[in-house]
Amino acid sequence: MGYLENLLAYVNKLIGEPGDDQQVLFEKKALFFAGLAGLLTNVFIFIVNNLRFADIRRVTAMPGLVASVVLLCQLLFEKKVRPGVAEVVMYSYMLGILIGDYSSAALSNPLMWSFIILLLDVALVCRLPPRATRNIIIASLVWFVVNAIESSFRIGFYDFSFLPSQEDRRDVFSCTHLPCTKPILSNAIIILYGRVAIFLLDFYFTRGFASRLYAERQKMENVILAAENIAETLS
Repeated sequence: MGYLENLLAYVNKLIGEPGDDQQVLFEKKALFFAGLAGLLTNVFIFIVNNLRFADIRRVTAMPGLVASVVLLCQLLFEKKVRPGVAEVVMYSYMLGILIGDYSSAALSNPLMWSFIILLLDVALVCRLPPRATRNIIIASLVWFVVNAIESSFRIGFYDFSFLPSQEDRRDVFSCTHLPCTKPILSNAIIILYGRVAIFLLDFYFTRGFASRLYAERQKMENVILAAENIAETLS
C-alpha cells in the first residue's frame, strides 16, 4: 500500500491546488485516472492496428484520444476542468466503447462494454449533470438489446461491409470450423487490460466514496455528541 499512497500523493501534487478540499481533490483524481486510462487504451488501439484507419474501430479511437489529451492537459496545466468538458469526454468514451463493441461482435471477439461501468463511476463521483448518467445508461441499454437480438436471431445487423474490414472478416471466417481459432495477442492484452483496469479503478472509486461517506458520518456523530455534552452541561 506504500507504493499506492506515494502514487496518489504524487498525483495530488500534479493536479491539486492549495485550496482544494478532499471532495474536489478526489473528483480531480477520478477524472485524471479516467483520462489516463482512456489515453492508454486509445493509443494501444492505434498501435495494434499499425496506426492505420482501415476500419471504423481505428477512426472512433480518435475522439477518445483527443478527449483524453484535452482532459489531462486541463488537469495538469490549469488544475481544473472547464464546465462541460468532462461530460463531452464521457460521451466520447461511450461512443468509442459502443462502436468498438459493434466491430468486435461482428468478429466474435470479446466485448468491452463493461468499461461503461467506469464511466458511470466517474460521472457519479464527479457529480456530472444527471443527463450524463441518464444518456450513458440509455445508450448502453439500447446496445444490450440490439446485441441480444442480433446474437439470437442473426438478422444481419453485423453484416455491413464497412464494419469491420473485409480483411478482418477473412481472418476470422475463412476456415472450415467457424469462427477460426486464430491466436491474436492484441485480443489477449485488451482482455487482460480491460479486466484489471475495471477491477482496480472500480474498487478505487467505490473505496473513495465509502471512505468519504464514513468520514462524514463520523463528523456528524461527533457533532451530535458534542451538542449532547453541551446540553447536559447547561442543564
